[in-house]
Amino acid sequence: MKKFLLFALLLICFTGLSQTTKGRFIVSGAAGLQINAGTINYEFDGDEFSETKQTTIQFTPSFGYFVIDNLAVGLSGSITSTTQKEGDNKLTSTSLAIAPTAMYFFPVDGKIKPFVQVAVGISSNTSKYVSDIGPDEKDSYSGLLLSGGGGVAFFINDNVSFNGGLSYNRSSMKNSDDDDYKIKQGILSGIIGISVYF
Repeated sequence: MKKFLLFALLLICFTGLSQTTKGRFIVSGAAGLQINAGTINYEFDGDEFSETKQTTIQFTPSFGYFVIDNLAVGLSGSITSTTQKEGDNKLTSTSLAIAPTAMYFFPVDGKIKPFVQVAVGISSNTSKYVSDIGPDEKDSYSGLLLSGGGGVAFFINDNVSFNGGLSYNRSSMKNSDDDDYKIKQGILSGIIGISVYF
C-alpha cells in the first residue's frame, strides 16, 4: 500500500511538471474565439437618422514547441470577419495575420499557470463596400503586426487547459494601390480558449 501511494504521488508530481516541459507541443485551436453582434444608432438633435448593424467573428489558432521548460515558440494566426449593414449598404472586412510567436508559462505549482505571449508578423485587410446608390468599392491593405498579452491557463489534466486573458494587437498597414492610404489600429480584446499539449 505504501509503494502504491508513493507511486501515485510521484505520478501526480510528474504530471504537474510535464505539461509545459521541453519537447512537448501546444496547439491552441480555439484561443481568441470571439463573436460580437450589435446595433449602432446615430442621432442628431434628438432625431434618429441611421441604424447600423455590426457582426464580428474572430478566430486565433496557434501552434508551438517547448524549446525549454515553460517556453514555447511557434506560429499564431488570426482570422477576423466584420460585417456592417446600414439599410441596403453593406461593408464587409476580412483581416488575416500570421506571426512567429513565443509563449512563456510561469513555473508555479498547481493547476493554474499564468502565461505571457508575444508575436511579430504580417497582417492584411480586405474590405468591400456595396452601396445601393453607386458602384461597389474594394480596398486591400497589408503591413506589420505586433501582439502581446497574457492570462492564465487552467489545466484540467496533463494534456488540456482552458485559457483566459487579455491581448493587445497593434498593426500598421498600407493600401496596395496607394501607399499614402494607411490603416493604423490598436485593439485590446479578451481571449477565451482551449489548448492541447502532446
